[in-house]
Amino acid sequence: MLNYFKENGYTIFKMMVNQIGMTMFGLMLSMATYKNQQLLLLTSIFSIGFYMVLLYTMSWDCGLREKIRVDGNRMKYQPLKGLGMSLCANIVNIILAICVIASYYSITDFATGQPQSAYTVYYITKMIALFIQGMYNGIISLYSPYNPLVFLAIIVPAIVSCTLGYYFGVNDRRLLGFISNSGKKNNKN
Repeated sequence: MLNYFKENGYTIFKMMVNQIGMTMFGLMLSMATYKNQQLLLLTSIFSIGFYMVLLYTMSWDCGLREKIRVDGNRMKYQPLKGLGMSLCANIVNIILAICVIASYYSITDFATGQPQSAYTVYYITKMIALFIQGMYNGIISLYSPYNPLVFLAIIVPAIVSCTLGYYFGVNDRRLLGFISNSGKKNNKN
């Protein structure tokens, strides 16, 4: 396990840094457009899309770099390596999602105030999760503000994006490979 982090730590760290950067981007856009629901939704979708493109591109580049070692038999072919790296990079998000869900379902009765600690844990972990995944603020606040399962669902696009990016990169294929320059003529003399 330590060897896995030694080999892939830089890529995992880059995924986390991309999330922090896109969190700031998403928070700034959501603060600028919070009064207009249509703009809030559009900026949230744009932030999420931009984040997915960043993750896909970074994972694709990582896969393409490793393709050389795979082709030279210096490395074992691992088509789902992007999945593992993305799960490691999203471990904080997964832990927060589990805490939000568990504390939400532990809240039994608000009228009697029991258990107050579960509500406190729910509220604090929800705010932290919304803060560190700021690109999803618009969609969550508009369409699912009280559903704790959404915090687990918002991790899925990043995992899928990294998995596909690495898989296509290590196979030297593109997601939109059908759009190519094959129709252009070569100008070789």
